[in-house]
Amino acid sequence: MGVNSVQTVGNFTATFTHPLLGGTAISLQGFKQDQQFFDSIQIMDNSKVIALVGGSTATLTNAVKAGTFTFNCVRISTDILQGDVVLIALTLQSLADSTGGLLRITYGLNGGTEAITYTQCTLKTVPPLKLAGNDLPDYPVVFNYGNYFLG
Repeated sequence: MGVNSVQTVGNFTATFTHPLLGGTAISLQGFKQDQQFFDSIQIMDNSKVIALVGGSTATLTNAVKAGTFTFNCVRISTDILQGDVVLIALTLQSLADSTGGLLRITYGLNGGTEAITYTQCTLKTVPPLKLAGNDLPDYPVVFNYGNYFLG
């Protein structure tokens, strides 16, 4: 019999803290329920196999945990403190960021709470404007991060 899991998005929270935005934790908002709204990926492989003449190999490994994460979100406010991810990103785009921020995400899994914290978060890309007809347009907001910690 396989392993079954139950995951909830109802108790999902994402908070972003950045010294250029006042240094207080901002609860992020503007995520559609019926779509994938967060994705993260490492920036480089943790191992590389190099084929050598004669059929041997050499393997290189590293402990790099840096990467990028993407929020797929919608505009909800004209106030950063309301947690509008797009507005936060547009604001950071115009500032000289030499520190990066901190993103903490919590969500429910199998009756418990899981958490991950991304550090040295700096803005990579944000579309300045998206418009749609009978829907709210999705803004893919991409950040780089230097490291992450589980728990």
